Amino acid sequence: MQINIKLILVVFVLMITEVFILSNYLVILTLSIYLLVLIHKFITSKNYQYISKISVYFIAITLMLTLNTLNIRNAEIKANSLIQAIKAYKIKNHRYPHTLKDLIPEFLDKIPPAKYSLFQNRFIYYCDPNNTSFCLLSYTVAPPYYRKVYSFKNQKWSIRD
Repeated sequence: MQINIKLILVVFVLMITEVFILSNYLVILTLSIYLLVLIHKFITSKNYQYISKISVYFIAITLMLTLNTLNIRNAEIKANSLIQAIKAYKIKNHRYPHTLKDLIPEFLDKIPPAKYSLFQNRFIYYCDPNNTSFCLLSYTVAPPYYRKVYSFKNQKWSIRD
Protein backbone atom coordinates (compact mmCIF):
# COMPACT_ATOMS: atom_id res chain seq x y z
CA MET A 1 0.00 0.00 0.00
CA GLN A 2 1.38 3.36 -1.02
CA ILE A 3 0.04 6.47 0.63
CA ASN A 4 -0.72 9.19 -1.84
CA ILE A 5 1.39 12.29 -1.02
CA LYS A 6 -1.08 14.56 -2.83
CA LEU A 7 -3.88 13.26 -0.63
CA ILE A 8 -1.88 13.94 2.53
CA LEU A 9 -1.07 17.43 1.25
CA VAL A 10 -4.75 18.18 0.55
CA VAL A 11 -5.73 16.97 4.03
CA PHE A 12 -2.95 19.06 5.59
CA VAL A 13 -4.06 22.18 3.69
CA LEU A 14 -7.66 21.60 4.80
CA MET A 15 -6.53 21.26 8.41
CA ILE A 16 -4.46 24.46 8.24
CA THR A 17 -7.39 26.24 6.59
CA GLU A 18 -9.64 25.06 9.41
CA VAL A 19 -7.35 26.36 12.10
CA PHE A 20 -6.84 29.78 10.57
CA ILE A 21 -9.82 30.64 8.44
CA LEU A 22 -12.87 28.43 8.09
CA SER A 23 -15.29 26.94 10.51
CA ASN A 24 -13.83 23.70 11.78
CA TYR A 25 -17.19 22.00 11.32
CA LEU A 26 -17.25 22.88 7.63
CA VAL A 27 -13.84 21.30 7.10
CA ILE A 28 -14.78 18.23 9.15
CA LEU A 29 -17.92 17.87 7.03
CA THR A 30 -15.84 18.14 3.83
CA LEU A 31 -13.39 15.50 5.04
CA SER A 32 -16.25 13.26 6.12
CA ILE A 33 -17.82 13.45 2.66
CA TYR A 34 -14.49 12.52 1.07
CA LEU A 35 -14.18 9.66 3.52
CA LEU A 36 -17.65 8.35 2.67
CA VAL A 37 -16.89 8.56 -1.06
CA LEU A 38 -13.69 6.56 -0.56
CA ILE A 39 -15.46 3.96 1.55
CA HIS A 40 -18.11 3.63 -1.14
CA LYS A 41 -15.42 3.21 -3.82
CA PHE A 42 -13.69 0.58 -1.73
CA ILE A 43 -16.89 -1.39 -1.14
CA THR A 44 -17.94 -1.31 -4.79
CA SER A 45 -14.51 -2.02 -6.32
CA LYS A 46 -12.81 -4.12 -3.62
CA ASN A 47 -9.66 -2.21 -4.54
CA TYR A 48 -7.45 -2.24 -1.45
CA GLN A 49 -5.54 0.91 -2.44
CA TYR A 50 -8.49 2.87 -1.06
CA ILE A 51 -7.75 1.61 2.45
CA SER A 52 -4.69 3.86 2.75
CA LYS A 53 -6.69 6.86 1.55
CA ILE A 54 -9.53 6.01 3.92
CA SER A 55 -7.12 5.79 6.84
CA VAL A 56 -5.61 9.22 6.03
CA TYR A 57 -9.04 10.87 6.02
CA PHE A 58 -10.10 9.03 9.16
CA ILE A 59 -6.95 10.15 10.98
CA ALA A 60 -7.43 13.74 9.74
CA ILE A 61 -11.03 13.87 10.95
CA THR A 62 -10.03 12.40 14.32
CA LEU A 63 -7.21 14.93 14.70
CA MET A 64 -9.47 17.85 13.79
CA LEU A 65 -12.19 16.78 16.21
CA THR A 66 -9.57 16.40 18.95
CA LEU A 67 -7.98 19.79 18.23
CA ASN A 68 -11.41 21.42 18.11
CA THR A 69 -12.36 19.88 21.48
CA LEU A 70 -9.11 21.06 23.05
CA ASN A 71 -9.58 24.55 21.61
CA ILE A 72 -13.12 24.76 23.01
CA ARG A 73 -12.03 23.53 26.45
CA ASN A 74 -9.18 26.04 26.45
CA ALA A 75 -11.65 28.82 25.63
CA GLU A 76 -13.88 27.73 28.53
CA ILE A 77 -10.92 27.87 30.95
CA LYS A 78 -9.93 31.33 29.71
CA ALA A 79 -13.53 32.53 29.92
CA ASN A 80 -13.81 31.38 33.53
CA SER A 81 -10.58 33.22 34.36
CA LEU A 82 -12.00 36.37 32.77
CA ILE A 83 -15.22 35.99 34.74
CA GLN A 84 -13.28 35.70 37.99
CA ALA A 85 -11.23 38.80 37.12
CA ILE A 86 -14.39 40.76 36.26
CA LYS A 87 -16.02 39.71 39.54
CA ALA A 88 -12.87 40.70 41.48
CA TYR A 89 -12.94 44.09 39.74
CA LYS A 90 -16.58 44.53 40.75
CA ILE A 91 -15.82 43.69 44.38
CA LYS A 92 -13.00 46.22 44.50
CA ASN A 93 -14.65 49.03 42.49
CA HIS A 94 -18.35 48.39 43.30
CA ARG A 95 -19.18 48.25 39.60
CA TYR A 96 -18.40 46.12 36.58
CA PRO A 97 -15.61 47.29 34.27
CA HIS A 98 -16.64 49.28 31.20
CA THR A 99 -14.28 47.26 28.98
CA LEU A 100 -12.01 44.27 29.39
CA LYS A 101 -9.03 46.63 29.16
CA ASP A 102 -10.03 48.00 32.57
CA LEU A 103 -8.83 44.69 34.05
CA ILE A 104 -5.22 45.29 32.96
CA PRO A 105 -2.75 45.25 34.77
CA GLU A 106 -4.28 44.83 38.22
CA PHE A 107 -6.50 41.80 37.53
CA LEU A 108 -5.00 40.39 34.33
CA ASP A 109 -1.67 40.75 32.55
CA LYS A 110 -3.41 40.78 29.18
CA ILE A 111 -6.73 39.84 27.63
CA PRO A 112 -6.34 36.28 26.33
CA PRO A 113 -7.67 35.20 22.95
CA ALA A 114 -10.75 33.02 23.27
CA LYS A 115 -9.60 30.48 20.70
CA TYR A 116 -6.65 29.85 18.43
CA SER A 117 -7.88 31.00 15.03
CA LEU A 118 -7.54 34.07 12.85
CA PHE A 119 -11.19 35.09 12.93
CA GLN A 120 -13.74 35.31 15.72
CA ASN A 121 -11.08 34.50 18.27
CA ARG A 122 -11.76 37.23 20.84
CA PHE A 123 -13.93 37.53 23.88
CA ILE A 124 -16.69 40.08 23.52
CA TYR A 125 -17.67 41.99 26.64
CA TYR A 126 -20.64 44.29 26.88
CA CYS A 127 -21.79 46.28 29.88
CA ASP A 128 -24.80 48.56 29.51
CA PRO A 129 -23.78 52.06 30.65
CA ASN A 130 -27.37 52.78 31.77
CA ASN A 131 -27.81 49.49 33.62
CA THR A 132 -24.47 48.38 35.03
CA SER A 133 -25.90 45.11 36.32
CA PHE A 134 -26.48 44.05 32.71
CA CYS A 135 -23.08 42.79 31.58
CA LEU A 136 -22.30 39.95 29.20
CA LEU A 137 -19.18 38.04 28.19
CA SER A 138 -19.29 35.93 25.03
CA TYR A 139 -17.13 34.07 22.56
CA THR A 140 -17.70 32.17 19.35
CA VAL A 141 -17.62 28.40 19.75
CA ALA A 142 -18.25 27.62 16.07
CA PRO A 143 -18.48 30.37 13.47
CA PRO A 144 -20.53 32.03 12.30
CA TYR A 145 -23.39 31.80 14.81
CA TYR A 146 -22.77 29.40 17.70
CA ARG A 147 -21.81 31.56 20.71
CA LYS A 148 -21.62 31.03 24.44
CA VAL A 149 -22.78 34.02 26.47
CA TYR A 150 -22.26 34.54 30.20
CA SER A 151 -24.70 36.82 32.00
CA PHE A 152 -23.26 38.43 35.12
CA LYS A 153 -26.76 39.25 36.30
CA ASN A 154 -27.95 35.63 36.10
CA GLN A 155 -24.50 34.16 36.86
CA LYS A 156 -24.82 31.51 34.15
CA TRP A 157 -23.92 30.57 30.59
CA SER A 158 -26.37 30.39 27.71
CA ILE A 159 -26.05 29.45 24.06
CA ARG A 160 -26.89 31.82 21.21
CA ASP A 161 -27.34 30.73 17.61
